[in-house]
Amino acid sequence: MLDIVTCPSKDGRTMVGLHASQIGIDKDIMVVDFTDQSLIRTKLFGRKIGVESDLKVLMNPKIIYKSSEKVAGAESCFSERSEVFGIVERPESIFMKAVLQNGKSFKQPVKGFTSRIAQHESDHGKGRRFADYIDDPNDLHRVPEFLLSVYSCVPKKVWPIHFSKKEFAVIKERATPLPRP
Repeated sequence: MLDIVTCPSKDGRTMVGLHASQIGIDKDIMVVDFTDQSLIRTKLFGRKIGVESDLKVLMNPKIIYKSSEKVAGAESCFSERSEVFGIVERPESIFMKAVLQNGKSFKQPVKGFTSRIAQHESDHGKGRRFADYIDDPNDLHRVPEFLLSVYSCVPKKVWPIHFSKKEFAVIKERATPLPRP
């Protein structure tokens, strides 16, 4: 799993998390990048930086607390087409426990973007995708590769490129995958 997360994608994005279920492993294991949040955002949108990731392999992860304060933020997923991004509201902070790869116990509060990553990956273990949280078609965005760096700087509520109603329905219903452009 670590090899997959650390390998850059064709479109230049870097993974910041992965759940075992995404690659056909029937175990509750996830990898989450705990690198400083501002650096993670930079990596996510494909800019190369000289910062080593703080990847943690979390086995049997449990989110035992979610803050009542929620924050809307952009998400994407390597399980979706590369151009599918969306606005998802999630708790700002969580408290997690898990077992680390070395067998040690992991208990830690997690906040901000790292909290979003952990919740996103935890959802994969429950068969949920980030698109399942999106009801407003205007919150599901088409972001072509050449606009990734622009997307990271634009207020998401004004992003002008969306999916058609048919495409939105296909993404929401997990129907036949959309053909790659």
